Amino acid sequence: MFWGIATAMLGTIGGMSFNNSFNQGELVAHAAKAKYTGKSGGIKQYKVSGNVLSGVTSKGFKTVNVSKKYMAGKVGKYDSGSSYASWMKPGADHIQTTANVIKSSAHKGAAYSFKTAAFLPLLPKSSPLYDYIRTPQAAAFSKNGKELFVVYTKGGTTSDWSKNKQGFVVKYDWSKIKNKGIDLRSTSTYNSIKKYIHIGPTFATGHGQQFALNPKTNELWLTRDRTAGKILMQRINQSSLKPDQAITFSMGKQQMGAQLTFDKNGYAYWSNVTAKAWSNCPKGTMKFYRGKIGTGSTYFKMVKRGIRYAPGATVQSMGYNPVKNRVYVVADNGITSIAANKFDKLSAKDIDQNKFSGSREFEGLIFDPTNKSAKNGYLLSNRGPELLKMY
Repeated sequence: MFWGIATAMLGTIGGMSFNNSFNQGELVAHAAKAKYTGKSGGIKQYKVSGNVLSGVTSKGFKTVNVSKKYMAGKVGKYDSGSSYASWMKPGADHIQTTANVIKSSAHKGAAYSFKTAAFLPLLPKSSPLYDYIRTPQAAAFSKNGKELFVVYTKGGTTSDWSKNKQGFVVKYDWSKIKNKGIDLRSTSTYNSIKKYIHIGPTFATGHGQQFALNPKTNELWLTRDRTAGKILMQRINQSSLKPDQAITFSMGKQQMGAQLTFDKNGYAYWSNVTAKAWSNCPKGTMKFYRGKIGTGSTYFKMVKRGIRYAPGATVQSMGYNPVKNRVYVVADNGITSIAANKFDKLSAKDIDQNKFSGSREFEGLIFDPTNKSAKNGYLLSNRGPELLKMY
């Protein structure tokens, strides 16, 4: 079913172990406990000393070859949904009513496509809050799957990658809304669901793209700053929808990739694309990093297997499907998935690739923890903002 949200909705926006093929002992040797340094702006501040990243060396590294034909190219201009009223038109109500379909056009391994499940809120350009609600960056389900969290950032002149970029989190009572067919041009239908939508206060989110729930600890983490040599991550309180903890740490000269996900055991993953080739790692190879985030200890180690090609020219996010135990790397119009228990002995047969038709922006891929089917994923896309269900 589909639902849209009109202007009336918005007021003032206010232990664990790796699989056997992974040498956990090497990681623990580099783990460091975060030191509490006090409060700033009501947020508890923690800092980890030293370099928390290890294993960044060509020794023992192998690049797994995959076909370039499944890699999506750079999108010159993003498409819009079929019934998306142009956000350039002042006064447009932005109610979307027609489901969109994004189909797999080529694949290796499991194939899947996407169809609209829910339209997310929008405002016309004439609204003073327009800049805030038109740019969703990432989403996450709660541990029990009853709530959906979406990060939005403000447009304007502030760089997307600035740590001072402003944004906020909206919490939707997903279990109450997901099966409702709502056309909010009717006041009565709006009034029936507005109590299920909770808009958090504005704070410095940074780009907002690295946002994920750790299902082991039930913590929501958002990366505010990923500058080389200094990473700043914020834990988002699921009730107040604002940061209550912040952790600062260093990865030496490495810049954290613009993605984040956690597996069922609570281990975090991010990736980046090789800019400077090694003899066993050509330029353009996707490298992966795995570790732990928290005040108890924070550490990462580079996985000794990489993938020759990223899923697309613009990598946007990562996701994790607990049903299939697979990690997904999401680019615009391309998604690659990897068997999580095979990362350290990865071969081509452990990698699935999908390339998609059209030119929509792929913001993120999240998986419903209450749905035990293999196709339990939702794609977050923009122009207009919506969740499209995997099928």
